[in-house]
Amino acid sequence: MRELQFLMTGELKYYEVPRLRGKDMFMIFLNTYKAFRVYRKGSAFAFKYIDSIPLEKRALEFKEMYLLARKITSWSQIFLNVLSKEALCLERSVVVCSVLRSLGIPAQVVIGRRASAHSSERFDFHAWVELNRIPVNDTKENPTVFMEILRIPQGEEEDD
Repeated sequence: MRELQFLMTGELKYYEVPRLRGKDMFMIFLNTYKAFRVYRKGSAFAFKYIDSIPLEKRALEFKEMYLLARKITSWSQIFLNVLSKEALCLERSVVVCSVLRSLGIPAQVVIGRRASAHSSERFDFHAWVELNRIPVNDTKENPTVFMEILRIPQGEEEDD
């Protein structure tokens, strides 16, 4: 696990990330299912749903929160794959962001447009989840490959 953390943070320091217990896994599954059902009504409903989730921030250092968010994201995406193998990036991002926010992690969905016509990306638009402007469910290069056009919820960036 130390090696994996090093690859994610670039630091030799080991961060104690809270373990996911049975209750946590149940909440991840329940919130994944709920967000999936809301998204099926349409993206506008999903964006309002994200805005409506009360956020009780976890008392963790940023790197611990980021590593916990990555762990929760992995499980949420596994559960989402069971519900829908065809889910595209926007649906995945809405679901993951909803789950993270419901568990006290101030995540945001970012929708971006391809920055250059010469980019190797296949799609003109892409969506991902960020925590303090660092992608959680995608590569760290997204902000350079895509220009941000929408952030949901807006205005919640934190300082390091």
